[in-house]
Amino acid sequence: MSTLVQLSRKAKPLPHTGSGCNRTIWSRKGDAQIKLRSANGKLADRSKGELVHQTATGVQTCPQSCPFLGNGCYGENGRVGLQINDRLEHGTSARSAAIGEAACIDEAPATTRDGRPIHMRLHVRGDTLAQWVPIVAGAVSRYVERSGFERNGARLVWGYTHVLDVDRATWGPDISILASVQRAREIQQARDRGFAAAIVVNDVPSARGFHDESTGEFILPCPVQSGRATSCISCGLCLRDNFLFDNGITIAFSAHGATRKVRDALKGNTK
Repeated sequence: MSTLVQLSRKAKPLPHTGSGCNRTIWSRKGDAQIKLRSANGKLADRSKGELVHQTATGVQTCPQSCPFLGNGCYGENGRVGLQINDRLEHGTSARSAAIGEAACIDEAPATTRDGRPIHMRLHVRGDTLAQWVPIVAGAVSRYVERSGFERNGARLVWGYTHVLDVDRATWGPDISILASVQRAREIQQARDRGFAAAIVVNDVPSARGFHDESTGEFILPCPVQSGRATSCISCGLCLRDNFLFDNGITIAFSAHGATRKVRDALKGNTK
């Protein structure tokens, strides 16, 4: 197993390790990549001592049913897309991407030098197709075990998935994983699979939450986007999918990425 190194902004690409993981700053082709101790201020507030790793895979791991695929997805067009776009696509299957992502997780340091567990945001780009979920979920469990993190409602690892032909239980207890939906009526479909949901919306009537008119579902806008929390880790809601599920709360994200395309996709207008 390769030795992990501390990466700087100007770090040169590391050679491919053979494990399927490229531990660079989103800079080489490969099956999956990880960004160690990310400087993404939305995910982690370093002024509070928060640290987070990020993994990424190619969009070939995403279900074709996702309305944002090739149509405004932030993973293809936003900052993440600018850094990774087309670099994880060539010669890589969804299975090899899952194996590569698991390798990234297995090789990542789970704690700081003084023993503090490090959070992880799973696939900021890409997804895991149903049949390969156990590969990634197993690596997540091993990561949490190495960290010594004690679950107290929140989880150390969190992420979102558009893959809804799998039960939430398949992901196991060591990750908080929310089902990404585009319509309020899909929230119950996700819940039937055991998932709490997250939804992308065009308009947010109230930063303190609102009930969808058609379904009655309670939807709470992301506190980081609304300025009510400084980071995902500080907020903690998406790290507690069990709490969201038990209390019937769906997290709403305002359209982001190639915003016009996303808004059109939400309206069913993909022209």
